[in-house]
Amino acid sequence: MAHSDSQLQQQVAGLIGYGSGLTPDGDDYLLGYLAALSLWHLHPTVSRHITSVKAAIAQMLTKTTDISKHYLSLALQQDYSEPVYRLLGCFCRQTTEQELKLAGHQVMQFGAASGVDCLAGVLHGLRTVSSAH
Repeated sequence: MAHSDSQLQQQVAGLIGYGSGLTPDGDDYLLGYLAALSLWHLHPTVSRHITSVKAAIAQMLTKTTDISKHYLSLALQQDYSEPVYRLLGCFCRQTTEQELKLAGHQVMQFGAASGVDCLAGVLHGLRTVSSAH
């Protein structure tokens, strides 16, 4: 999270619209990343990072597909699909390994690759948050 705003802007610019499909891979990844970060929005360092990531995404929304723009716009408001919410819920309460696997599997089920890309973003977001503590 020690990236400057200009570095973050460059990274987001490289991801927005990257890949193929109705929702490009990079966009799905960013959606998952934001979702994971949202769980720790009250942590001051994470909150500042979320603000920077959201600003970078908002500036780049015209660089992607209409469908992806819609989903990313919702993510900027912390509005995610039910499978993503279910997975995030597993991180907020004590769950069994089986429940966590099922929630992760359900995320991976949407789209040809969207769910897998989103899950990769979630995992990166969790790693980012763990480095903030």
